[in-house]
Amino acid sequence: MARHPDQAITQLGKTLQLDPDFAMTYFYLGMAYEGKQMYPEAIAAYRKAQELSPAGPGIVGLGHAYAMSGMNNEARTILNEVKQRAKKNEIRPPSVAIIYAGLSDADHAFEWMEKAYEQ
Repeated sequence: MARHPDQAITQLGKTLQLDPDFAMTYFYLGMAYEGKQMYPEAIAAYRKAQELSPAGPGIVGLGHAYAMSGMNNEARTILNEVKQRAKKNEIRPPSVAIIYAGLSDADHAFEWMEKAYEQ
């Protein structure tokens, strides 16, 4: 989060040695890998986060990483799922905006941020 992805990756590796089943460690690892534009590694980390905690933020990271790596079809599949979950109040609107931002769709990203503001 402090834009020191190498340090984060090192520390998160140590954290995984302590608890290899903690979903948030994988989520933050995905963020660190994205910070280094290491998208295959980010995708793998987000998938693991989602596997360990299906209701957690891993799905949003996964959608964003797919979009950033040019895997737009996969990103849109995740986006549709996230939008459905947002309609049921299982996911907050900024999560949808994050995936739209990864897809470089600013209009829809701002639309979902406006929904967040209204809430």
